[in-house]
Amino acid sequence: MSYTHTNRPELPAIATMPVARAFFSNAVPAIVNMVLTTSIIMVDGFFIGRYVGPEGLAAVNLTVPVLYLFLGFAVMTGVGGSTLAGHRLGAGDPDDAARIFSATIVFLAAGAALLALGLAFFLDPVLFLLKADGALLPLAGGYLGRMLWFYAFSMGNIGLMIFFRGEGKAGWALLFSLLGNVVNVVLDWLFLAVLGMGTEGAATASGLAALVATGGALAYVLSGRSVFSFVRPRFHPGELPSMLGNGSSEMISQLSGAIVLWLFNALLLEHLGASGVAAFAVIGYLVLLETMVLTGFAIGLGPLVAIAKGAGDGARILASWRIARRAGFVVGVAGWAFASFASGAFAGLLVPDRPEIAELVSQGARILSLGFLMNGYTMLASALFTALGAARESALVSFLRSLGLLGAALLLLPRLFGTAGIWMSVPFAEAGSLAVALPLVLRLQKAFKTNSQYQSEPRA
Repeated sequence: MSYTHTNRPELPAIATMPVARAFFSNAVPAIVNMVLTTSIIMVDGFFIGRYVGPEGLAAVNLTVPVLYLFLGFAVMTGVGGSTLAGHRLGAGDPDDAARIFSATIVFLAAGAALLALGLAFFLDPVLFLLKADGALLPLAGGYLGRMLWFYAFSMGNIGLMIFFRGEGKAGWALLFSLLGNVVNVVLDWLFLAVLGMGTEGAATASGLAALVATGGALAYVLSGRSVFSFVRPRFHPGELPSMLGNGSSEMISQLSGAIVLWLFNALLLEHLGASGVAAFAVIGYLVLLETMVLTGFAIGLGPLVAIAKGAGDGARILASWRIARRAGFVVGVAGWAFASFASGAFAGLLVPDRPEIAELVSQGARILSLGFLMNGYTMLASALFTALGAARESALVSFLRSLGLLGAALLLLPRLFGTAGIWMSVPFAEAGSLAVALPLVLRLQKAFKTNSQYQSEPRA
């Protein structure tokens, strides 16, 4: 059976517009989208902190490793599939790109649903592994038990957003995410402030908001406005392993985040108790905000590089990378400054009248945020390798910064420096990852400059 889409363009506009314009036109809406997503999590934290208390913040933070597990699967599948589809678009074959799109989304939704059912069946053992006990157990169980019913929709929506950005339609991804975010804020207020539903209410608000965003994204695809469309979902031999392998660095990053977060929570419970986990939850919002901005740049970089690779335009790849890494450094400096000088005041907004938690936040953020000065380069280098199909290099950088070096630092530094060693682990891991990523990127740049296949001039 063949599928013809005569009304869709063969290439997205970002494939031909000037590099800087293409990068920022794709990255800025993605950044706004990521920031809005982060702000929703922070709004959840605001309502939980005020209407459930610091214990509620700590309990929800204990469940975040499960979210990372789902995110890892979703981003691995979405990035891997959209990279394959981007290569097809770059080669002038939108019909084959639609086939890959359809197969990827179906695989993603089915996999997330099966994962959610498995975790729901073993919910009590999962909560035990997450260190949720005592007063934190019912709060964490109420949140996670409710969220598991919605994760398949949330992850499917993430996959759709990745493909939208891959075709240069980041504005539509932003619109649907904004719609879901507005719904989430309203429902947070209703379920927590008015009805007093606690952590279960926060989970229900987030889940229903994801349903709304997913519905809007599906309607957009079905309307025929997207370069992609739903056709019979099928992978050709070798494509599924290639997709999962190419997106493996993202999976490694998210799974590593789950393990590292578990280590952070366990160490902070040991050193500082529930107050330490609550302080870490507040610092985590700052880390998440900075990381989401960098993720927006990675999203802006990925499609440009993938399409340019398919077209054999190495000069455009290098120009895109140069813009991305400079933007990432600026964001890192800004994140470090805010975390170093304003984190205590930020903590007061989420957990009022708890000066001891605000002080813990200030102390921890000043040390941890030193990693912001380096993580822009390492994160974007991993995204560059992924877009080029260099899965091994991408996986190596992601593994080092998110688990290899960070996990080792968490096991060692607290033994040497106490609580301060917990916060020191992040800049330690980023410095080591930068030392590995930098020569890999420099070697790649040299190869592109000397290979005669990649001599076309970049568009300014």
